[in-house]
Amino acid sequence: MTKQLFLSGIAGFVVYFLLGWLAYGILFTEETTGEESMLFIALGCLFYAFVYATIFRVGQTSLPFLLDLRLERYLAFYTS
Repeated sequence: MTKQLFLSGIAGFVVYFLLGWLAYGILFTEETTGEESMLFIALGCLFYAFVYATIFRVGQTSLPFLLDLRLERYLAFYTS
């Protein structure tokens, strides 16, 4: 793991976690039960951030015309 991948994963985690907190902690509070574990939510956000960082890192090294097809396939698989 390179330094750039690590930093982009951490930055993605912070953004993903804060946007999730804003959406589900502030805007849609009536749908939460209060029994959610912040540890598991943070680990999930961290996992997704590093998956996205890895996918985009791999996408940078591929050929430009294959970039869209590969990224769409990886993102569709990991977000479904």
